[in-house]
Amino acid sequence: MATDNFSNGGRDTHTPSKHYIGIRLQQGVPLLDRDWNELEDIRRYYERMLRSHYIGEGVPDIDGFKITPPTNAAANQFVIGAGRCIVNGYDVQNETPILFSQQTGSPSLPVPTQADVFYIYLSTSIVRIDSTMDTDLRNRQDINLETCVRDKLEWTVNAARHPNLPPAKSYLLAVITRPAGATVITAAMIDDRRRTFLNLARVVDTNRAQQAQIGALDTGMHNLRVELQNIRQQLARLFWDVELTPSRTSAYFGDTVTVTVNVRDGLGQPVRNARLLFSSDWGSIDPSAAVTDTNGRTTFEVYGVESDSPPSRSDAAILGRATQRVRTAEIANTGALQYSQIQFQPEELTLMSNYVPHASLSNISYGISGPVIRIPPSQPLTVTVYAKEGNGSIVRGIGCLQVSFGMWIKDWTRTKIWETTSRAQVEVRVGDILRGSIRERAFDQDTAAKGIPRVMDDIFTQSHVAMRDLIFVDPRGGDEAFLQAGLLGQTIAQESNAILGSKVEAAVSTQLQEFVRDSNIQLDQRGAQIAHTAISNVASQHVAGRSQLSKQLLNSGGRVTGAKTLIK
Repeated sequence: MATDNFSNGGRDTHTPSKHYIGIRLQQGVPLLDRDWNELEDIRRYYERMLRSHYIGEGVPDIDGFKITPPTNAAANQFVIGAGRCIVNGYDVQNETPILFSQQTGSPSLPVPTQADVFYIYLSTSIVRIDSTMDTDLRNRQDINLETCVRDKLEWTVNAARHPNLPPAKSYLLAVITRPAGATVITAAMIDDRRRTFLNLARVVDTNRAQQAQIGALDTGMHNLRVELQNIRQQLARLFWDVELTPSRTSAYFGDTVTVTVNVRDGLGQPVRNARLLFSSDWGSIDPSAAVTDTNGRTTFEVYGVESDSPPSRSDAAILGRATQRVRTAEIANTGALQYSQIQFQPEELTLMSNYVPHASLSNISYGISGPVIRIPPSQPLTVTVYAKEGNGSIVRGIGCLQVSFGMWIKDWTRTKIWETTSRAQVEVRVGDILRGSIRERAFDQDTAAKGIPRVMDDIFTQSHVAMRDLIFVDPRGGDEAFLQAGLLGQTIAQESNAILGSKVEAAVSTQLQEFVRDSNIQLDQRGAQIAHTAISNVASQHVAGRSQLSKQLLNSGGRVTGAKTLIK
């Protein structure tokens, strides 16, 4: 075994957690062996990580390190196949097939006195080689002096007898199940566990062959579709054609889309007095049934709202005005909306609150980081029309149509919440209160806790005014209009209060930590934690009370004792 002759007591300096990828030699300094060796360790480490994490363990072919029965029927033996294998990030090689017992130490499986299961595994080790082990390292051809020693990668195939398992960082090659009394290992006893064909070139070739097969399948599928289409067209002549034409195929939540229905028979002639039944998987339809006129035609309305019954004509008109305001915020040629530009009349916001899907407001505050500018998520609506003869029950024709409604409600609400909360100068106000609670270089948490509700009232009042200015076309409508804002107003108010409460708590924590770092203020870390808890409890109770009152007011239209507390 080599005797190390290294600086630093022979200790390696490479530390993977430092994420060094190389070294840089500076001029005019000693060249240390440990710098050179760390460079080698870094290279070796990243080479192993590449194999371990991006290539994996296994053999590049079918034969490498394959465990097979001995050809001479040797007892308690097996053959280790020649080839290569990646194990624990190392690439090891066996030049020639060898018996298990031909390894160092002449190992062999124990005599079979009972049924056994053996885990055959491959493990590696690093051996330090010097000139006493390899005379070529003596450099006799010139300096006749050993300069550098070598690290040699060695491998060993071992057998772990059940219930023992292979050690960590080894690679399982096979499992041998040997019946009691069987001294000769047969192929039937060997369960190969190697990952074979770990070879990028083979993967590329296999992929190329599969692509050709896929191409042939695509051609066959195309031909089959053509044939099916021809059959479908022939069958369609036996039934009526139901054609649906929408006034538009893309609309917004709250929009109304008019759909015209034309029914023709197999000869292309209009079908009069055909009884039509309408259904959809979302939204609302009015009417639910109709009869075609002399031209085989009729119309019905599709509303982009989720409701048990269609909106009234007056409601539909108000919703239409609201979606027109949404449309004016479109960015030309993109379909994206600038939600910060969208404001409504009080009656529009009230009505939309009655029709908004509650699911669209779930997790509304999660991840808010600024005003939203994007294309609204699409909600597809599929309309199906069943056509029957006037007095018949057999469906003679079916028509389908899909309209997409842009669901803008959630992004608009998130934008208004962000705009409302961003106008409050939380950090400045909280900082003023806490700094004003310093008495003779000591922080008085009781004074701060008493002052926080007043600051929060100021913040909530300011945010309420900002909210009213942000959501209404004419904010001069006052608080009575705001109290009629329904679910949308309630959501914006409650979520804004919660976010502002969180900002207050964060500002308290930040300011207290500044006090801890300030040597002129007598406040340690433990005192800051106690103060933070006390102040946060007061702030949390204030937020909870504020949110509860806000919810009651907005649900009741302002008819709650204490309404002035919310408004003023």
